[in-house]
Amino acid sequence: MNIKPYEGSENFIFVSYAHLDKDQVYPIMDRMISDGYRVWYDEAIAPSRKWADSIAKHIESCGLFIAFISNNYVSSENCNDELDYAKEHKKNRLLIHIEDNVVLSSGMAMTTGRLQAIYLYSYSENIEDFYYKLYSTPGLTDFISNNSVFKKNDSHPQQTNDFTYHSEAADITGCILDNQYQILQNIGGSYSTNVYKALDIKSGNICALKHFSSVAAQTASVFNNKMLAGDLLSYSSRWAAEIYNIKCGPEYYMVQQYIDGKNLNQYLKEQSLQLSASHDEKYVIKQLDKLSYILEALNILHRNNISFGSLNPDNVMIDNNGCCYLIDFSDADYFGTNNYLINSSEDKYISPYPVYYGSGDIYAAGIILDAMTFDMIDLDSEFYKTTLNFKEKWKNNIFSIIQKSVQSLPEQQYTDIADMFNDVCRARIDLIQEIKKTYY
Repeated sequence: MNIKPYEGSENFIFVSYAHLDKDQVYPIMDRMISDGYRVWYDEAIAPSRKWADSIAKHIESCGLFIAFISNNYVSSENCNDELDYAKEHKKNRLLIHIEDNVVLSSGMAMTTGRLQAIYLYSYSENIEDFYYKLYSTPGLTDFISNNSVFKKNDSHPQQTNDFTYHSEAADITGCILDNQYQILQNIGGSYSTNVYKALDIKSGNICALKHFSSVAAQTASVFNNKMLAGDLLSYSSRWAAEIYNIKCGPEYYMVQQYIDGKNLNQYLKEQSLQLSASHDEKYVIKQLDKLSYILEALNILHRNNISFGSLNPDNVMIDNNGCCYLIDFSDADYFGTNNYLINSSEDKYISPYPVYYGSGDIYAAGIILDAMTFDMIDLDSEFYKTTLNFKEKWKNNIFSIIQKSVQSLPEQQYTDIADMFNDVCRARIDLIQEIKKTYY
């Protein structure tokens, strides 16, 4: 590798790798540096005190930490120290898996389970797809030198600083679609859709209308499974918002029940302002209750060979009475014998592993459980250092469920959403019993 590591005052990328993997890693760093990225790496210098000081200094000052994960990396004490140090200093971290048979330690699985990851080995047939994926990482263009000819080059996909993409749409407030739905307000969207609060003129009810852009136009047959998914759940208000209508043709849209409340993302933000360590147990019980409703809904879908396909906190609504609903069946699909594969994604709720049947829903449910519990509670607080042992028990129970959901333990992972539901119910019961024994 002829290109030297970046040294300068601008923000840069720190690359962590096992020296035994240099034949795989160096070509990637060479390409990135050639494309204008400011990359620092240690040039395979023999470890020493001076070397360790240099590593620590560069991790502390980097803007992004990229780790090339392999069995060599996992077994390297130095690599593990670098990854831990980056976490300790709250660095943005990106994992690039260069082998498909890596066995992570329990500690590494716990600390990296929610990080963005790219699976290099899955791009063996077209390495350019890998670079497109890598260069699509949000914020990566911040590390391109100002004098690089690639600064505004089309080879670098357009990026935003977060994972929310909204399609461009004209303001259609007040317009009437299909002579029936009067648009009242834009309430959300994605890269190819917009969601509106609307008035169903015929019934007088308020509804939610998801309007698909022309680039997402699909045939009527594609929507059949989405309608079926809604029908399966709509009879129970605690499980799902009812789908009223799906229309295809010149205008593609889905109409469903409007939930007056907040989505799970908004709920968690509010809870974070109110939560105190002394109330953690009661808080966790509430979250297990909410998750059990979600899992009941998924269980009904899976028994009917349908995956929800887009489980994330934005698609879980909580009404003003605290009832949970699944909303937005636009990604629901009949899986039957048709396995499908997702290699990697920036969205932490989409499984980076091969997805078969309904396992993508199981993965997302595990990440949601993590977001509702461990993301909300400061486990390093002084309160936890002096508290009672049963806190460790509920933490271990929930961590085990998360691990088995996100496939951190392949030999123990859930293959049935009902198994996860049963474990969540048991964890809830155990927590209630421990509270009674401890406080009463």
